Formats: sequence, structure tokens, C-alpha cells
Amino acid sequence: MSGDSAFCPMGLSVVMIGRDEAELLPLTLPPLIRLADEVIFVDTGSRDDTPRIALELGAQLASCAWEDDFSAARNSALQRARFAWVFSVDCDEELTEPPRQSLRTLLEQLCFPAGEPGFLVTIKNRLDSGVTLPQKSLRLFRNDPRLRFVNPVHETVRPGLARHWPGFVPTPIPLTLLHHGYERGRNREKFLRNVRILRQWVSREPENLFACYKLGMNLHHIGSATEGLLFMERAFKLLDAAPNRREYAFLDALVTVLHRALMEAGREDEAASVMARIKRWE
Repeated sequence: MSGDSAFCPMGLSVVMIGRDEAELLPLTLPPLIRLADEVIFVDTGSRDDTPRIALELGAQLASCAWEDDFSAARNSALQRARFAWVFSVDCDEELTEPPRQSLRTLLEQLCFPAGEPGFLVTIKNRLDSGVTLPQKSLRLFRNDPRLRFVNPVHETVRPGLARHWPGFVPTPIPLTLLHHGYERGRNREKFLRNVRILRQWVSREPENLFACYKLGMNLHHIGSATEGLLFMERAFKLLDAAPNRREYAFLDALVTVLHRALMEAGREDEAASVMARIKRWE
């Protein structure tokens, strides 16, 4: 049962959702079991031994009907979290373990009303080429009903953070996850799945800037460059009309990929126009 972290017992709940992850769970679950006070695994319809393996490794097992909505599944796991802090991890992410005591001590120090509501962890994306691309992601946060995942895909709790802790900028914490999801061709399968969900999202919300941006980027990644460019252009137009455009963390990524895609399409004048336009934003 989830609630305000001020009323939850001190400790760490790991929440994880997955389907047909029997191959990866023996690698990724044990470090989390050792780290956390509880690990909650919500199965979204596995056809393999995922539920049995999750239980045998020490996770608490629950199930959730899959409705093409990652946020709904993750929030189902959040509802079951009992401790003051929540750590959201994917099945294909392997924890590089920190000393348990240092993390517990840090969380105890922060368990006060004036404490920070969330932290960034490091995600190292391992590619087939051997290259590892790091990024920071908001994965560790207070068990607070105001922090819930939004978006059917590329889900995040950031909107709740911005709404209820205005001006707060999360800082990194010494937790690192090694992401195996892009190895052995898994990335294309993920992109295809995401494109399907994103198409549904954009169909419902054609003016959603983030949804258009992500659909364009995912189409670009799977080789549908022409269609991807259409959605990136739509996202750029929406961004240009937004009064708070500088608050969008993906602004630079969108501009970079859009400019490159326009150049590759032989539309140099439009690419130059994009760069000129963003200079007027400054």
C-alpha cells in the first residue's frame, strides 16, 4: 500500500514490471534483492517462466493486465510499495551494487520533510558495438502519491515532481544500472513496440509535443526516415509555439536530429531555417 514517505517505514522498495523476461531475471534480480527491503515484480502477461523465477529469486509477485500502457503497469507496482523510498528498475538493467550501508545511511539522512523528493541514477546503455552510452534518469524517489508515472511509453514521474516541488532539480546518487536492452538486436524489437504505442498516443493527442517528438525519433531509428521527419517537424512547430520551450529537456536532441534528417533529405534551406529559428529563441 503506497502513501506519503513521511508515514512509510524507512527503507527501499524496488518496483519492476516485465513480461517473458526469464532469461534476464537471474542476472538482474539478485543484486536488487540484496539491496532493497522488498522487490515488487508485476508480471504483465508472461508466457515463459518469468513469474516462477521472480518468486524463487525472492521478489513479491503480482500481475497486471497489459493495456499498451507502461505507466499503468508501473503505477500498479507503486501501489504495492510499502517503504519510504522507491527505486524503479527495468528487467534488463543490472545493478552495479553500491555498499548497502552507504545507501541506507544516505536515505535515512534524507528522510525529513525538507529532504529531496527524488534522485538521478546513472544508466549505462551497452550497445552491440561495445560502446556504452551513459545517461541520468530519475529512478529513485519518495513513496508519495503525488509521484506517479505518466505517458503510455517513455514513462516518467517528472511532471508530478515539477508540479509539487517547483524549481527542484534532482541530483545524482551513487547508483548505476547497466542496461542490456540494446544488445543482440533487442533495440529494434523495442522500437517497433514503442512505435505502435506512440501511434496510438499521437492519434489521441495530436498536439502532444513529447509524443510527436518520441514517435518521430523512434520512426527515425527503425529506418522510416520520411515519416519520422514529419513527426519531428510537427514537434518542432509545437515547440516553437510553446512559451516555456526552454524547459523541455529534449529540446537539443530534437533540434540535432531534425537538422540532420533535413540535411539527409536534401532540404538544406529548411535545415538552416531550423537553426536560425532556435537562435531567435535565445
